[in-house]
Amino acid sequence: MKIMIKLLNVQNRNVVIYLISDLIAKTLPFLFIPVVTKYLTPEQYGNIALFNIGVEIFLIIIIMGGNSYYKIEYPNFEKPIQALYVIIYNVTLLFLILFFLSLIAWSFYKTFYFIDIFPLVLLCAYFQSLFYLYLSYYQCNENALVVGVVNLFFSLSSSLLMILLLVGFKQAESSRYWSLLGGLFASVLVLIGILAKKNNEKYKAINKINWDLIKFGLGVFPHAVSWWARSGMERLLISWFLSVSTLGIYSLAMQLTSVMPLFCNAINQALIPRIVKCLNDQKIDETKKILFKSTLVIVLACVLSSIIVPLCLKYILNNRYHEALVYLPYMILSFIFQGIIIIYTNVLYFYKYVKYLSVVTFGTSCVHLLFSFVLIKINFNVYSVIISSAITFLFASIVLVRKAHLLINRRC
Repeated sequence: MKIMIKLLNVQNRNVVIYLISDLIAKTLPFLFIPVVTKYLTPEQYGNIALFNIGVEIFLIIIIMGGNSYYKIEYPNFEKPIQALYVIIYNVTLLFLILFFLSLIAWSFYKTFYFIDIFPLVLLCAYFQSLFYLYLSYYQCNENALVVGVVNLFFSLSSSLLMILLLVGFKQAESSRYWSLLGGLFASVLVLIGILAKKNNEKYKAINKINWDLIKFGLGVFPHAVSWWARSGMERLLISWFLSVSTLGIYSLAMQLTSVMPLFCNAINQALIPRIVKCLNDQKIDETKKILFKSTLVIVLACVLSSIIVPLCLKYILNNRYHEALVYLPYMILSFIFQGIIIIYTNVLYFYKYVKYLSVVTFGTSCVHLLFSFVLIKINFNVYSVIISSAITFLFASIVLVRKAHLLINRRC
């Protein structure tokens, strides 16, 4: 009976909900991969990858670490919803400034491909920021069901819209651009509707700058950029030194590897409230147990997935993309270190060691890019990027785990 109660506690239940909903949400695009790879060439897939890089960059800039700030400060908010609106106001203000500048750039340089789609990139980044911020509220409330349902809605709506635009209207790369924007816009409206229905309290118009948010955002910015520097810049290196077609294959391999981030994020989303509460209450032993168990689960999941996933996917991919399956096991195994970093980052966030975190992650990302550049110039293949990524992630994980334990023990 005690085992059943333990299995059904809030954290474990939320892990299951996050995992199942994220798995289904990520599986939906996988189901359409045979269609996508049929209608898009590797070069067109590479162009989509470059668009995604742009969205990732400006998402980092626009959101300013607001979702992480909200989760860490949530226990201190007297009015959590009003605090959420303050962050949204700041995010919207920054977006409007960037969007105005993008329209000026577009009016003069729209013959350049990226400038031509720049306003669309910013719109996607803005609505994705809102999407993450509203989800943060429900994650902090440990309402995994709402988060799971909305994630499923976003995945289904954006995937179906992309297939409609790609197959029905022959939109090629732009099918991804407009389907992403449409899915995000609809999902944000759903989240706003749910929040308005559940909350009857009225708030005054909020138009103030949150300097604590800006300070946090500036501190965590290099850390956020470090994630993009790894995934974004390495894709640019591949497109520059190899080819856009190779980039398309590598990007597909990255998409296939996304089964691991969704698993890790499911664990992380469910455990963040518990980790923050344990640290706040100085329950050191319980915090260490949570960190150790979650790390062990990530390691086992990555090892098993590196064997099973490539075997399953070889039957559904178009022959033009089978090379992606060769890279897949190594990319999944290297995610072990990335997953450990994601889990232990919560400790550094809690103790406001964001500058230290940024130095480690941004520094190792710079080393990764330099190492990748040297290796890719020597070997001219994708393994150069994979090897460099694994080594630098390993080093970063060792440093951050050690620092996290030092911070925890110091508060004993």
